[in-house]
Amino acid sequence: YWFSPEACPVEWYEYPTVVGFVVAFSIFMDRTVQPIISAKFAKIRIWLKDEREEKDLDTSEFLMDIIESITGIEPELDYSLDQCGLASVGVPRLASLLNKSFSIMDKDIEITPANLIGAKTIVDMVEVIDACISRADEQGV
Repeated sequence: YWFSPEACPVEWYEYPTVVGFVVAFSIFMDRTVQPIISAKFAKIRIWLKDEREEKDLDTSEFLMDIIESITGIEPELDYSLDQCGLASVGVPRLASLLNKSFSIMDKDIEITPANLIGAKTIVDMVEVIDACISRADEQGV
Protein backbone atom coordinates (compact mmCIF):
# COMPACT_ATOMS: atom_id res chain seq x y z
CA TYR A 1 0.00 0.00 0.00
CA TRP A 2 2.95 2.33 0.65
CA PHE A 3 4.30 1.82 -2.86
CA SER A 4 1.08 2.31 -4.69
CA PRO A 5 0.48 5.34 -6.91
CA GLU A 6 -1.84 6.73 -4.24
CA ALA A 7 -0.69 8.87 -1.35
CA CYS A 8 0.29 7.37 1.98
CA PRO A 9 -2.89 6.73 4.01
CA VAL A 10 -2.15 9.07 6.93
CA GLU A 11 -3.69 12.28 8.10
CA TRP A 12 -1.82 15.54 7.52
CA TYR A 13 -0.82 15.84 11.18
CA GLU A 14 0.68 12.30 11.15
CA TYR A 15 2.92 13.09 8.18
CA PRO A 16 5.88 14.58 10.18
CA THR A 17 5.90 11.50 12.44
CA VAL A 18 5.96 9.11 9.48
CA VAL A 19 8.73 11.09 7.77
CA GLY A 20 10.68 11.17 11.05
CA PHE A 21 10.43 7.39 11.42
CA VAL A 22 11.49 6.83 7.82
CA VAL A 23 14.49 9.16 8.16
CA ALA A 24 15.53 7.61 11.50
CA PHE A 25 15.26 4.10 10.03
CA SER A 26 17.28 5.13 6.97
CA ILE A 27 20.03 6.65 9.11
CA PHE A 28 20.12 3.52 11.29
CA MET A 29 20.38 1.22 8.28
CA ASP A 30 23.02 3.40 6.62
CA ARG A 31 25.26 3.57 9.70
CA THR A 32 24.90 0.05 11.07
CA VAL A 33 23.62 -2.55 8.64
CA GLN A 34 24.94 -1.25 5.31
CA PRO A 35 28.67 -1.27 6.27
CA ILE A 36 28.37 -4.83 7.57
CA ILE A 37 26.60 -6.09 4.47
CA SER A 38 28.96 -4.15 2.19
CA ALA A 39 32.01 -5.69 3.86
CA LYS A 40 30.54 -9.19 3.59
CA PHE A 41 29.78 -8.79 -0.11
CA ALA A 42 33.26 -7.35 -0.73
CA LYS A 43 34.86 -10.35 0.97
CA ILE A 44 32.68 -12.71 -1.07
CA ARG A 45 33.68 -10.89 -4.26
CA ILE A 46 37.35 -11.18 -3.37
CA TRP A 47 36.91 -14.83 -2.47
CA LEU A 48 35.24 -15.48 -5.82
CA LYS A 49 38.02 -13.69 -7.67
CA ASP A 50 40.59 -15.50 -5.48
CA GLU A 51 42.48 -12.27 -4.75
CA ARG A 52 42.64 -12.85 -1.01
CA GLU A 53 46.29 -13.93 -0.88
CA GLU A 54 47.79 -11.35 -3.19
CA LYS A 55 51.26 -10.88 -1.66
CA ASP A 56 52.85 -9.05 -4.59
CA LEU A 57 50.66 -5.97 -4.40
CA ASP A 58 51.83 -3.35 -6.86
CA THR A 59 50.99 -0.20 -4.96
CA SER A 60 51.37 2.08 -7.96
CA GLU A 61 48.87 0.16 -10.09
CA PHE A 62 46.54 -0.21 -7.11
CA LEU A 63 46.64 3.54 -6.43
CA MET A 64 46.21 4.46 -10.10
CA ASP A 65 43.13 2.19 -10.33
CA ILE A 66 41.58 3.93 -7.34
CA ILE A 67 42.40 7.38 -8.72
CA GLU A 68 40.87 6.40 -12.06
CA SER A 69 37.71 5.19 -10.31
CA ILE A 70 37.41 8.53 -8.49
CA THR A 71 38.24 10.95 -11.29
CA GLY A 72 37.66 9.01 -14.49
CA ILE A 73 41.13 10.07 -15.67
CA GLU A 74 43.73 7.42 -16.41
CA PRO A 75 46.71 8.81 -14.46
CA GLU A 76 50.43 8.41 -15.04
CA LEU A 77 52.95 8.03 -12.23
CA ASP A 78 54.47 11.46 -12.83
CA TYR A 79 51.14 13.31 -12.67
CA SER A 80 50.67 15.82 -9.89
CA LEU A 81 47.56 15.79 -7.73
CA ASP A 82 46.21 18.78 -9.65
CA GLN A 83 46.63 16.99 -12.99
CA CYS A 84 44.67 14.02 -11.61
CA GLY A 85 41.88 16.22 -10.34
CA LEU A 86 42.55 15.34 -6.72
CA ALA A 87 43.92 18.65 -5.39
CA SER A 88 42.68 19.17 -1.84
CA VAL A 89 39.08 18.03 -2.16
CA GLY A 90 39.73 14.53 -3.52
CA VAL A 91 42.47 13.53 -1.07
CA PRO A 92 40.13 12.67 1.85
CA ARG A 93 38.01 10.51 -0.45
CA LEU A 94 41.17 8.84 -1.78
CA ALA A 95 42.37 8.12 1.77
CA SER A 96 38.98 6.68 2.66
CA LEU A 97 38.93 4.39 -0.39
CA LEU A 98 42.51 3.26 0.27
CA ASN A 99 41.68 2.36 3.87
CA LYS A 100 38.53 0.53 2.78
CA SER A 101 40.36 -1.37 0.03
CA PHE A 102 43.19 -2.41 2.32
CA SER A 103 40.78 -3.48 5.07
CA ILE A 104 38.95 -5.68 2.59
CA MET A 105 42.29 -7.33 1.79
CA ASP A 106 42.75 -8.01 5.54
CA LYS A 107 45.45 -5.36 5.92
CA ASP A 108 44.85 -3.01 8.82
CA ILE A 109 46.49 0.15 7.50
CA GLU A 110 45.56 3.66 8.55
CA ILE A 111 46.20 6.19 5.80
CA THR A 112 45.06 9.71 6.63
CA PRO A 113 44.61 12.67 4.29
CA ALA A 114 47.42 14.35 6.25
CA ASN A 115 49.75 11.55 5.11
CA LEU A 116 48.81 12.05 1.47
CA ILE A 117 48.54 15.82 1.29
CA GLY A 118 52.34 16.28 1.43
CA ALA A 119 52.78 14.24 -1.75
CA LYS A 120 53.27 16.22 -4.94
CA THR A 121 52.95 13.38 -7.46
CA ILE A 122 51.49 9.90 -7.59
CA VAL A 123 54.99 8.46 -7.10
CA ASP A 124 55.19 10.38 -3.81
CA MET A 125 51.81 8.95 -2.79
CA VAL A 126 53.03 5.43 -3.59
CA GLU A 127 56.03 6.01 -1.32
CA VAL A 128 53.74 7.24 1.48
CA ILE A 129 51.44 4.23 1.11
CA ASP A 130 54.40 1.81 1.04
CA ALA A 131 55.74 3.46 4.20
CA CYS A 132 52.34 2.99 5.89
CA ILE A 133 52.28 -0.66 4.81
CA SER A 134 55.79 -1.33 6.10
CA ARG A 135 55.02 0.50 9.37
CA ALA A 136 51.91 -1.66 9.84
CA ASP A 137 53.92 -4.81 9.08
CA GLU A 138 56.59 -3.83 11.60
CA GLN A 139 53.98 -3.23 14.28
CA GLY A 140 52.45 -6.60 13.54
CA VAL A 141 49.06 -5.19 12.66
